[in-house]
Amino acid sequence: MLSQAAIDSLISKHERFVHRLREGKRLNLSMIEAVELDFSRRILQGAELVGAILDGSKFVSTDLRGANLFGASFIGCNMRRANLAGADLRGAHLRSSNLSEAILDSADLRAGTLLSVAESGDLQAPDPKLEKTRLDYSQMRNVSAKGMKMSSAVPTGVDLTFADFSGARLNGADFSGSNLRGANFTKAVLSNCNFSDAQMSGAVLENATIDGAKFKGADLRTTSFDGTDLSKTDFSEAKTSRKMEHLEVEIQDIIKSHAIWVNTLGKEGTQADLSSVDLCHVSLDRVELQAANLNSALLRFASFKGGSFAMADMRRSNTAEANFSEADCRGINFFEATLTAVSFEAVDCTPMPIHVGGKGTAWPANFVGADLSRGKLAKGKFHRADFSGAILIGADLRYADLTDAKFADVDLTGANLEGAIMTGADFTGAVGLSNSRQSQRG
Repeated sequence: MLSQAAIDSLISKHERFVHRLREGKRLNLSMIEAVELDFSRRILQGAELVGAILDGSKFVSTDLRGANLFGASFIGCNMRRANLAGADLRGAHLRSSNLSEAILDSADLRAGTLLSVAESGDLQAPDPKLEKTRLDYSQMRNVSAKGMKMSSAVPTGVDLTFADFSGARLNGADFSGSNLRGANFTKAVLSNCNFSDAQMSGAVLENATIDGAKFKGADLRTTSFDGTDLSKTDFSEAKTSRKMEHLEVEIQDIIKSHAIWVNTLGKEGTQADLSSVDLCHVSLDRVELQAANLNSALLRFASFKGGSFAMADMRRSNTAEANFSEADCRGINFFEATLTAVSFEAVDCTPMPIHVGGKGTAWPANFVGADLSRGKLAKGKFHRADFSGAILIGADLRYADLTDAKFADVDLTGANLEGAIMTGADFTGAVGLSNSRQSQRG
């Protein structure tokens, strides 16, 4: 088994090889055991690691582009932010590994295994049980896997939150029980895939091929299928959204009754329950839905400009590209919501004053775990708002009030923070700050 010192020496030669320098040599660890070692931030581009046993090792931010990882074992490895674009991962074992924010664009994760040698010395056929690429219980949050190939891989219980599989060929892949919240499957080939019992709130399957796919028990209430042929797929046992035209009461009557409920402090009227309702493309500017239930509602492209949503429950809703500019969203709950490209210009997301047990307090807005990529939050008021674990890639936060807001473990890559007020804001564990445009105001 190779030591860390030996590995470092071999990698140094490989890096010289990649840069076409003298005394460089391609790294070849095929069939080698090198467990619990640190390969982090090294260049392994085009390396040969066929059948290597690398369990428990660290590959944080490692460059593995185009590497041959056929049949290699990465069980329990930390591969966070590793670049595996174009890598051959056929038959690789990635069980319990952390691939969060890794790049797997055009990688090959189809079935494959190494031939074994029988006692007679002859090559024997592989064990079919070992052919599949294993991703069981891996962490693949926010992974980029555009154009990836994965046929019959077994990602049991994988966290694929915000994963990007656009254009990927995933025929027959088993995603049963996986967390696919906010995952992007635009133009992906998903024929005969198994999505049974998968959490797919906010997932995008637009212009995808889903012939023969299974969705039994899958949560599709806020999933988008625009441009996808649904005629050859059975959704009868899936959790789907409620269509507005199928509601027992007209939407305008629901809103009127809710206004009475608000104005009489619940003594008359009825609280609006629009949970899991499909309200895509509706125009309800200046609507009054404070404290309404819009949990898991499908609100893509809707317009709520100038509306009142104070203390509204919008957990896990799909509000992509909706317009909330100048709206009253004090104390709103957007926990794990899909808010990509949402318009929040000049919105009021400050804490909502409430009285509990005779004592006054203030309830902050909740964006924990939400996807606000490319969101328009310029000049918005987000005092004390909690964005922990949220995705804010490319978000526009110019001149926003972020005083005492929480940004723990968020991704701010490419975000524009010019002129934002960040006094007291918590950025513990946040990434992308160095790549964002900043000009703080006090």
